[in-house]
Amino acid sequence: GTGMSCFGFKGGIGSASRKIALGGGHHLGVLVLSNFGRPGDLVLPDGRRPDPRRHAEPERGSIMIVLATDVPLEHRQLERVAHRTGAGIARLGSFWGNGSGDIAIAFSTGSLIDHDENRDLVPLLALNEARIDILFRAAAEATQEAVLNSMLSADAFTGRAGTHRASLADWFGDQVERR
Repeated sequence: GTGMSCFGFKGGIGSASRKIALGGGHHLGVLVLSNFGRPGDLVLPDGRRPDPRRHAEPERGSIMIVLATDVPLEHRQLERVAHRTGAGIARLGSFWGNGSGDIAIAFSTGSLIDHDENRDLVPLLALNEARIDILFRAAAEATQEAVLNSMLSADAFTGRAGTHRASLADWFGDQVERR
């Protein structure tokens, strides 16, 4: 095997984040384990389509996504934001094939719950729904960038029986600084 493979290139762990212009300033971060995508389907943000394949392969594998934010969100809002990570994957050219088992989880550190044992009800701070689009965009953008970062930071690898996964950074050559 070759470990993680993403669009036919070497995949792995990547991260990205966005500053969120809400209230006092917040953040949203995404961590991915990229192991998905059919060779030839990758679309870079500039429209180029690098293709490492020697032969057609089916879509298989999966991506695991962890999204963290300090914006105070309630559980339904977190679920909605987690779903938007899929838009970032789609922006890269993935169509979630039959063999794909994608997982996205999200959590917020923005709400502190008072555990005063003398109160039956506690107030919960949450984002106004009218402002949630800014988080949807940030989730999609950060996911797209985290996947690209996972590929750009991965070294080419040759596994058992000569199975090879090229590095996306090698495809770019000197155009990109290795992380």
